[in-house]
Amino acid sequence: MLYRFQSKSSATVLMLHDAAEPLLRALGREPGAQGLLAAADLPALIQGLERAIEAQEQPQAATDGDDAPDTEPVVDFKRRAWPLLEMMRRAAPRGHDIVWTA
Repeated sequence: MLYRFQSKSSATVLMLHDAAEPLLRALGREPGAQGLLAAADLPALIQGLERAIEAQEQPQAATDGDDAPDTEPVVDFKRRAWPLLEMMRRAAPRGHDIVWTA
C-alpha cells in the first residue's frame, strides 16, 4: 500500500506502508485509508516525532571495517521520517493541514 501525504505548503510525499505506518503511530494516529494532521496540532506533532526519532537513534556499533560488500544499507527511522517532518515544519507556520490517503 502507498501512502500519499499532501499539503498546500510543499510537494506531495509518497511512502510505502512499511515506512508510513510507524510514523503515523509515532504521531499518535492510527494508519488508515485517510487521515488528517490538523494545522493547529502540527507544533505538538513535530515535537512528538522529534522525540520518537531521538528514541529510535542507537549509537553506531564499532566495526572492524570487515563489512561484506553485498550488505544493503539500513534506512533508519530518522531518514524515513525526514520528508514528513519537513512537510510538517513547512505547513505549521503557514497554517496548512496535512492530509493523507492510502
